[in-house]
Amino acid sequence: MNKPLDNWPALRTSSTEVAEHTLCSTFGARNFEVASTREDFCAHANYKQLSALSLSYCSYTRPVTIEFPEAPFFRQAFSVVGAGMFFIGDREYMISAERSAVVHPGVPLRAEFSGDFEQLLLRIDESALARKLSALVETPMDSKIEIVPRHEDGTGFAALQRLVSYLAGEISAPDTALAAPALAELEQAVLVAFLYANLSVQARVASCIFQVTDQV
Repeated sequence: MNKPLDNWPALRTSSTEVAEHTLCSTFGARNFEVASTREDFCAHANYKQLSALSLSYCSYTRPVTIEFPEAPFFRQAFSVVGAGMFFIGDREYMISAERSAVVHPGVPLRAEFSGDFEQLLLRIDESALARKLSALVETPMDSKIEIVPRHEDGTGFAALQRLVSYLAGEISAPDTALAAPALAELEQAVLVAFLYANLSVQARVASCIFQVTDQV
């Protein structure tokens, strides 16, 4: 069965050493640990960099722990199958079909995935998100956008999850190539949906735009 982004392969291996090397070199991990179980190890990862964001898919047949350092982008994971855990600072967040959490730029992350967990990870460039928010409110915004980590479901999250899945499907479709202008517009739609799903105190200045839009 095809997985998200399968036509953009980044990793296919049964070697823990190869998996660790790829996770460090391609995904920026700084530590990778695999649980000792009787299951054969297999790592499957795909990765596609776009203009303002990137999408990646990963799964492992054994439980793994992966540590990532600070990075210049926002990160948000979406469950494809099963559930995993994100540890951000001194708090932990479940990643499931109904729940997720945002990792800020400049904040390290520890992720723990079970052997049946599959995720689709969205990474958004910090400056690109700031430009989008500035355009929405027609006011220059500081590039440091604060998103309050959330551990709850909601219509905004569900809509963002569907849009991210749709984008992954479009850039993975083998029978058609999405026109570049359409792909660029989809990227911008994901940025807006991300802000809407994860409004913080600073970003609430944009809420009036969404409220007006919702009433049209």
